[in-house]
Amino acid sequence: MYLAARHVAMSTRNSFTAYRRNRPLVSFASLISGISVGVLIALTDCVSDDSISLLLRAAKIAAPIYQLRIELLDVSPMIWRRLLVPGSIKLHKLHAVLVWTMGWAGGHLHEFVIGHDHYGEPDPDFDTPPRVQRDDRFTLAAALGARKSFIYLYDFGDGWEHRVTVEKTLSADPTLKLPHCLDGANACPPEDVGGPPGYEDFLAAIRDPAHEEHDAMLDWCGGTFKPAAFDLDAVNATLRQFKL
Repeated sequence: MYLAARHVAMSTRNSFTAYRRNRPLVSFASLISGISVGVLIALTDCVSDDSISLLLRAAKIAAPIYQLRIELLDVSPMIWRRLLVPGSIKLHKLHAVLVWTMGWAGGHLHEFVIGHDHYGEPDPDFDTPPRVQRDDRFTLAAALGARKSFIYLYDFGDGWEHRVTVEKTLSADPTLKLPHCLDGANACPPEDVGGPPGYEDFLAAIRDPAHEEHDAMLDWCGGTFKPAAFDLDAVNATLRQFKL
């Protein structure tokens, strides 16, 4: 199988060389977008080290795009976002993108649960199953495989659980700046509010001026909180600062 892949790779090498000399990286990305992983691996044996770097960059550009829907579970009304990310994004970077897109402040532990596998930042002092694999070693595409949904956990204390669904798989578009948020609704809860039950109590307090904790909760959250607020432009302004 490898020899067959190498044969295709050798045929591709000439095209690679021509594109490297005469075309931009984006053009070569379109050339390799339909090549199998086996051929790409074999191709790295047929080109120089500096060309391998260019090849890997082109492969990253050529990665498919996932349209994801993120839903924060156990809260009402639904807090959700629709997001475009490349399949080549590493899970630890996806964590940052999800934090920024949802509106979390960050700084808490997180974990991805994809099928039976768990990805995050392993704790060497905590070896109780399930085993957590390092999320900086896996791309979203590799971890997902053929699956269409997974769970993203944020802040083990408050226990926020997000269901992430792959709505569509789109062809690579090197001209599109990713990640990019398409839509969404409702504000992210304040950090350290106490998870879904605490958020429910928080909303009850700020909505009722006669509630005994009304003033205290408003002071705690900075004076105001609008549960229905969602600023798509502000989210994308933040995401434009992200480097894949």
